[in-house]
Amino acid sequence: MPKKGKLPKLLSWWGGRIKEENPELSLSQAIAIATAKAQELGLLKKGTHELTKKGEQYSKKYYGKPLPMDLKKVYQKEKKKKKRKKKK
Repeated sequence: MPKKGKLPKLLSWWGGRIKEENPELSLSQAIAIATAKAQELGLLKKGTHELTKKGEQYSKKYYGKPLPMDLKKVYQKEKKKKKRKKKK
């Protein structure tokens, strides 16, 4: 079970890819899309971010690698954009 506040690597990876391909989406929207797809595929338990056994195996097999992009950096960029919009 993941620690509180931490996403499984699978979701971080997919969310990062979705955000990278669709910069107009917010980070939370990208994570929501990734979560829905993972739940649909049976990699996550319905309504949670908990991996199923299938999800754990899948995650270990494919996502033991570094993330394609650092989600913290993306989040910080989004915060800066929002602050700029508020100042105008």
